Amino acid sequence: MTNPTQDGSQPQGSGKPPKKRSFSNISGNLGWLVILFLLLVLLFSSSVGNNNTVLYSDFVKLMLDEEDSKKIRKITFIGVDRISVDVNDHENIKDERLKEKAGTRGKFTVNRAKLDDPGLVAQMDKLIRNGMLVDQQEDNFAGLSWFIMMILPAIILIVFFLFILPKFRDPMGGGFLSNYIKSPAKKYEKTKMKVTFEDVAGLQHAKGELQEIVEFLKSPDKFTRLGASIPKGVLLVGPPGTGKTLLARAVAGEAGVPYYSISGSE
Repeated sequence: MTNPTQDGSQPQGSGKPPKKRSFSNISGNLGWLVILFLLLVLLFSSSVGNNNTVLYSDFVKLMLDEEDSKKIRKITFIGVDRISVDVNDHENIKDERLKEKAGTRGKFTVNRAKLDDPGLVAQMDKLIRNGMLVDQQEDNFAGLSWFIMMILPAIILIVFFLFILPKFRDPMGGGFLSNYIKSPAKKYEKTKMKVTFEDVAGLQHAKGELQEIVEFLKSPDKFTRLGASIPKGVLLVGPPGTGKTLLARAVAGEAGVPYYSISGSE
């Protein structure tokens, strides 16, 4: 239960102390984001780096072999750096490595260099005339690779800093995280603030010292134009029940500004 203000009003919000969340929860949420990122990278790697990729030199040998080259049914150029090769009767290919890579589907891929070998180009022209199919496809994984490596990490960081990190308080009481977290302080609207120095009994010396703070809160421009330094705050020291909180509320009431209340444990 919260204590009512002197005018009977309650502070905004539920009045319940904020739930404390440990940084293990932050690590857990960040961990899920990292796992998602790694799964996407793994999916991309398994799609691009197939285990049926053969050496370019083995592909050249296949193309230049008079007998095995006739088994090539179709060559598909994918983007600018890959070739997909469909082979008929791949069980009877002489090269054991190609036979193994072709698997049961009779298909393998090649990370190609430039096809500038005159003999290879001539052999390809010959195979095309004999019925070999040639196709060209866009590399769909190029855009996905760029997205995963460049855009996705930025999205994860934005989500973390905007939606996850603000839900947690900095247990160290400030520092880097304090710029991204929401304060648990309770706000008393200035329209409901009825406490002034007249409501504070005694403490004349303290009220006199705080009058300059009131003036600054009312007209900060008057002080900054003269080059005065902005006060960082005022420390009120005394045992419980001596009117420190009431005096702080009176300063806000005199200046006509909102008053924020926060306990030392928060």
